[in-house]
Amino acid sequence: MSYHAKKVSTSDLDYRDDYVDADVGGVTATLTGAQLLNGVLNSDPSGGAITLTLPTAALLVSTDTKSSDGSGFHFFLRNDDGTNAITVAIGTGGTLKGSGTVSANAYSQFYVRFTNVSSGAEAYDLIRLI
Repeated sequence: MSYHAKKVSTSDLDYRDDYVDADVGGVTATLTGAQLLNGVLNSDPSGGAITLTLPTAALLVSTDTKSSDGSGFHFFLRNDDGTNAITVAIGTGGTLKGSGTVSANAYSQFYVRFTNVSSGAEAYDLIRLI
């Protein structure tokens, strides 16, 4: 079996220098596309473990004006609590790739990759990077 590395130029990457911290609270909730596009989400689930659910694929496509098949964006989720975990769940049309659990006092990086932006068939993969 052989593996081939693809040379990637900086124009192939989604670089951002405009991340904004957004406090998403410490309770179970459905996140908005706008919150995700801020780039950095902070949560303190001090009352117990919580679940943060991403929006449906249709809502994400409508929120991200740059969305196209194969495009996407990164976001970070920081768990500021010392005891309780956060579970990240996907909305309708989403597929989770990797773990959705963010441990206490930890952060994770996720990538939302649009796999279909056609109206009525919207879909995305949520890929855990860190």
